[in-house]
Amino acid sequence: MARKVKKKEDIEAYRHEAETRKNAVPVGMASYDTSRPKPKKYDYDPHLDPQLVWSGKKEHTSFEVSAVSLHIHERIAPEAIIRLIKREDPQIDLFAKPE
Repeated sequence: MARKVKKKEDIEAYRHEAETRKNAVPVGMASYDTSRPKPKKYDYDPHLDPQLVWSGKKEHTSFEVSAVSLHIHERIAPEAIIRLIKREDPQIDLFAKPE
């Protein structure tokens, strides 16, 4: 049975060219706290189940991680996401000759 030809739909993203802010957050998600988040300290617990730990490296029992917002550094294009979702992978036959 022949496949039906699909029509291409135009995918558009909302762009706010007049906006001066790089990240315009919706009102309900806006935070008015302007202080920077403090780095968090994670401690190593030697009583946990065995894990892959190299010998002689136990002196590094804690480390600090800077709290960076991902939404500022991450660029997401809605067209690319929808294009990936709509893309159909070809049906691969196990015994087909490579092309």
